[in-house]
Amino acid sequence: MVWIGDNSDMTSLRYGIIGSGMMGVEHIENLKHIDGAKITAIADPDPGSREFAGAAVPQATRYTNHQALIEDGLCDAVVVASPNMTHIDVLRDLLATDLHILVEKPLCTTVEHCYEVLDLAEGRSAITWVGLEYRYMPPIARLLEQVDAGAIGTPQMVAIREHRFPFLEKVGDWNRFSENTGGTLVEKCCHFFDLMRLAIQSEAIRVYASGGMDVNHKDERYDSSERFNTSLVNCLHGTKIPPAIGLLEDGGVGGHSVVGYKVLKGKAHPKSDGGWSGKEREAYKICIWDPNAPARGK
Repeated sequence: MVWIGDNSDMTSLRYGIIGSGMMGVEHIENLKHIDGAKITAIADPDPGSREFAGAAVPQATRYTNHQALIEDGLCDAVVVASPNMTHIDVLRDLLATDLHILVEKPLCTTVEHCYEVLDLAEGRSAITWVGLEYRYMPPIARLLEQVDAGAIGTPQMVAIREHRFPFLEKVGDWNRFSENTGGTLVEKCCHFFDLMRLAIQSEAIRVYASGGMDVNHKDERYDSSERFNTSLVNCLHGTKIPPAIGLLEDGGVGGHSVVGYKVLKGKAHPKSDGGWSGKEREAYKICIWDPNAPARGK
């Protein structure tokens, strides 16, 4: 999801980092390898995260909030690496400026907020870009290049399965809850949706996905009134996959959830969520991509 404008002097840029935890510092280390890139500001409400990033770029000005970073005008471009649920508020402020923006995936945690960002970004001259880095990994980039070149003929099916360690511990355990992450299909599987679209070069018709929490986090305990984010146990198969990256909603752990979507000009629109709430820490999730759901605004 990229908007490219006319102000494209990319030889010398001042970067700000909003969200200076693990991912923010990873961006800092990568930017250090780019000629002409200068990290001038970091913003994070967590003192530990500010210290962590400050050690990597001691010359950068530190802020406790993103508004102050924006107001001081020390940046030409901003990387948003704050927790998923904060993206919408940060982007509302950033998209009112002429700053170039790279926002970590997922764009937002709800479909409505993603639509809002699309509307706010419309007509901007600066770049607005969602970071989906899997497509740039050398093995995957080479694979996609070979598929595009016709090395396997016409693709008929794409299957992706990832085996990984449990989600990392984050500040305040924010990534343990679906309300904060958007759910596993949003937090992690958006990478896979992106890769499937690139491989197939086709938009979604229908997708079936399922997952459950069978191994990870079973010894963790949280307030039962809060929903627990499922671990990544998934198997996605299909010749068509979602066109809108990170837009699938997750009803949270504690019951089943069925969600319908309508594909409309490369976007997805929620139809309904017939989920049941509950206190169980194990759940089985089902999401059905429904091409018959009503269009946006209907």
